[in-house]
Amino acid sequence: MEALQTLFDVARIFGTEIHLAPVPVPDWWTGPAFAGDAEIAAFLAAKADDGQQLGELSLA
Repeated sequence: MEALQTLFDVARIFGTEIHLAPVPVPDWWTGPAFAGDAEIAAFLAAKADDGQQLGELSLA
């Protein structure tokens, strides 16, 4: 989450946007993976503070 937050912060500073796009997960991948957009949105919304837009997550 910290790396994602850093990307959003730097994008905002430089006036650009970050977009997430789903990609197939290789069979050998043992790390975290999301099955769809709704799952990603729910995860990010749960991490967001009240009153902040999606993508404006606090580092604290």
